[in-house]
Amino acid sequence: MAEKDKKSADEKYADGTTYKDSEGKTHRRVSSPGTPRGDAYCARTVSQKRTPKVKARRKAWGCSGQKSVKRKAAGGMMRGDGICRKGKTKGRMV
Repeated sequence: MAEKDKKSADEKYADGTTYKDSEGKTHRRVSSPGTPRGDAYCARTVSQKRTPKVKARRKAWGCSGQKSVKRKAAGGMMRGDGICRKGKTKGRMV
């Protein structure tokens, strides 16, 4: 048998990827950091075992302890529309 390409957990469980539930229905992974829904997710997963999947999803949700925090642009201030005004990131979120 041929071996599958190994993906990191961050790539495999990233936002926008899909998975199938037990009934065969396809779902898309989405996260909403910095929202009440994000806070609920972070509080629920804070006591789970730190598997690579849990680590990747908590990172996507922006979890810091039991709270979910919005990501900030690296270097520079953000305009209201989410574009970075200065810095090397040129508007990318990190």
